[in-house]
Amino acid sequence: MINFDSLLDQLPDVPSYKAKWVPVYLEPMMASGERITIAVAALGEDGKALVRPALRPEKAKAMYAEKSDPFMDLIKTAIDSLQFHLDTSQSFEGWLCPFSGLELGEYRSALSSDIIGVLRQAVSMSASLSALDFDAPEEKDNYKNDSWANKFRDTVVANNPELETYFRARFSTRNSSRDLRVFFLSPNIAVNTGKLIPGGGISYHFDINKSRLLDLLTVKENEGSMAPRAHHELIVYRPASDDASYSKIQIMALDAYVNALNDAGDKHNIRVTTAVSAEAATKRLLNLEFGFK
Repeated sequence: MINFDSLLDQLPDVPSYKAKWVPVYLEPMMASGERITIAVAALGEDGKALVRPALRPEKAKAMYAEKSDPFMDLIKTAIDSLQFHLDTSQSFEGWLCPFSGLELGEYRSALSSDIIGVLRQAVSMSASLSALDFDAPEEKDNYKNDSWANKFRDTVVANNPELETYFRARFSTRNSSRDLRVFFLSPNIAVNTGKLIPGGGISYHFDINKSRLLDLLTVKENEGSMAPRAHHELIVYRPASDDASYSKIQIMALDAYVNALNDAGDKHNIRVTTAVSAEAATKRLLNLEFGFK
């Protein structure tokens, strides 16, 4: 005989965090009728408000190419404006859009463990572009066409133009028939970079990162004992753990790949660090180059 009380006891507790959420729509071409979801916003019963992007940078890059950065700047402007409105008014009503073409959708109620969980539900229910894999693979040793690497380099050079000559440097070894291409190679440090983004291509990018770890090991073992570099590091771009455009399962899988890279680097005393933006990666590289802690 089935014991229904026992079965009910095994069910997980109903999430207790209550909030309302809305999608934020943008009409890229005025009067076209086309709308895309660029962000989602949530307002919890506890008064907490949070607005997060629903369109990832790599998707914007695939759609708008060289215009993607200005497009993402527009999204950030909209997010900052709505965040301020929610913080001060505690309501979705009355938002003064910072530019034309923006519109809030109808609000919906949701339950989750926290406000990030609500936003993740919102993305999954309103932002189809977030789930698509547009990211085109690049050659494993080619930084020239790597959009993340280019943005990282440009941010460093904008702060310290004198470091430009150290990017995409060649390293020759006596034992190799080919020169290695290293992302940043100065007399002080050797840095490679890569990215890990949840989705169908994550294992491919994991292989790229492993390859770049091996290149750093080759540099370390062949640069000579007279003037060894002080640091060898792989800096990997990854989305933040609370990025609402990815599910918890996707973030957990990403964390596992990061841990695997850390284990591989630790075996050879090569550090692996992660960064959620070009600015954060730039700060790390400059700290290494100039000896800051």
